Amino acid sequence: MYLTAHRVQNPSTGAQGINTYLYLHGVLARLPLPEEDTGILRRQRTTPGVEPPGNRVRSYIDIIAPDGTQSWKIVQAFTALINYFRPDALPVTTEFFGVWFRFGMEHELAVDWITELQCLFTAADGLLGETERAHG
Repeated sequence: MYLTAHRVQNPSTGAQGINTYLYLHGVLARLPLPEEDTGILRRQRTTPGVEPPGNRVRSYIDIIAPDGTQSWKIVQAFTALINYFRPDALPVTTEFFGVWFRFGMEHELAVDWITELQCLFTAADGLLGETERAHG
């Protein structure tokens, strides 16, 4: 599973929003990096006015875990990330409880990186929760 959320800004209008995407890979021996294989898009939520393409990405979080990983496990890993991890620089790649995270953001947003990361994660987790409810 590749779950991602991006805070984007339309360069023409200045409109901003968070777009989220969930991709699945099926059973794999090794989970690929998103740039190697994003997987098959299963669900997305985009903010009106900042639908792709052409937006500036101001911040992002990438979450990779095996397909079928329940949201509570991802929440547990994310909680550990924000409670125990302090990045020296951005972007960052790290792993907690078998869930892989990568995130980065513009300097202006990085001043309060935990709040920005929580915002992105909340959007991503909401999309995953919708998917879980839709599939029982």
